[in-house]
Amino acid sequence: MTGDIKLNPLEIPEIISLVGDFLGQDDIINWRALQNNKEHIEELHFFIRLSEDYRSLKDCSRLKRVSYQIPTHSSISNDLLELIKTHRTTITHFSVMYEYSGLGEIWEVLLECTNLRILEINSSNIIEEEVDLFFRVCKKLRRLEIHTVTVSHLPANFLSDDTDTFVFPIVKLIVDNIQILNPPYPHTSSYCLGMWTRRCPGLASLLFYPPQGVPEAIEIKQIGIDFYRAAFFHRPCTLTNISELHLYRVDIKDEDMARLKGSRATVKEITCGAEWASTGLIHLAIDLEADVNQETTEGMEMQRVVFRQIGRLTRLRILELTDWFSQSEKIKTLDLRLRAGLDELVDLKSLLNLFFLRDKHQQMQLEDATWIVSNWPSIKDLYGVVSSDPDTCSLVTKLLQSHNVTIQRH
Repeated sequence: MTGDIKLNPLEIPEIISLVGDFLGQDDIINWRALQNNKEHIEELHFFIRLSEDYRSLKDCSRLKRVSYQIPTHSSISNDLLELIKTHRTTITHFSVMYEYSGLGEIWEVLLECTNLRILEINSSNIIEEEVDLFFRVCKKLRRLEIHTVTVSHLPANFLSDDTDTFVFPIVKLIVDNIQILNPPYPHTSSYCLGMWTRRCPGLASLLFYPPQGVPEAIEIKQIGIDFYRAAFFHRPCTLTNISELHLYRVDIKDEDMARLKGSRATVKEITCGAEWASTGLIHLAIDLEADVNQETTEGMEMQRVVFRQIGRLTRLRILELTDWFSQSEKIKTLDLRLRAGLDELVDLKSLLNLFFLRDKHQQMQLEDATWIVSNWPSIKDLYGVVSSDPDTCSLVTKLLQSHNVTIQRH
């Protein structure tokens, strides 16, 4: 048997942590075993107002994270500020929930944290005199999560400044129920949030949820449009590294940009929009409505533009063009025929599955099916009714099945 048989269990950090779970707030700070092993503490989470007793934790040489839920109507504790100052060279992650007024001196203290990289703010207000300090703190961050927060205004010249003054190194950004209370005229709060997002050129992960309590669905939609256009449609495109995106009902994940799942888009919207910045998608799921006359020259030209956009996603494996859960009888997505631009998808050599469920308007012909099996070597399954004409549907289905392509109608 090796080791020191006289070792006190309360000198083992893992056991100290387990025992500490059973101690009250007043007891734990005076617990000798804790005081003797402060150098092992990496995280501190407080749910009470700090007292001066906690000043004894000033020598936590490994402390990286501090989380503090400030009691309602309490002021910021000076002991919290001192705790942060004392560990300003080690703290990398700070979380705060404070439902009263502004966060005061917190921002000045966080500016002193030389290695701060992650900031989480919940249920707080960034008041007028704190705005500039807050954005200076953001210049240090790699990850910023803000939930149910109001920001008084943007810094002066934020929208027009072309220097790197307001360029942020943030890689992960969560904007959840945030409002800019005084956006510069004529812009909206969501537009300002979009421009702020755009100023994070290294952004890989973005989650955006609109403010709560918006009374009308159309207003929610407009909020999303304002944010999305500001963040993604301005030239030059800056957000080229996105690998995870959630815009209320839009969800994207991947290796480069592996999965995009969206609520709804139309042919006209995509035709009038900018080119998609990332071509790394492997799974695209979007309720894509053909809001054009598919039999006219103009309608076919617009569809071809959309096909061309999708055709740039050369790593695509799964393509979903309709909403599985829609109860509408009027679903009509892209016309999956060569005459409408199907051949623009010639480079989708990795495509495995194509979904167009609930669309009862397809008119796929034998030549279109022949093109599919000739140009998509990986194709395994088509989900949907390939033609509204029963005889043509039968012929097309048989041809595809003869090439080991399965047709699923439901």
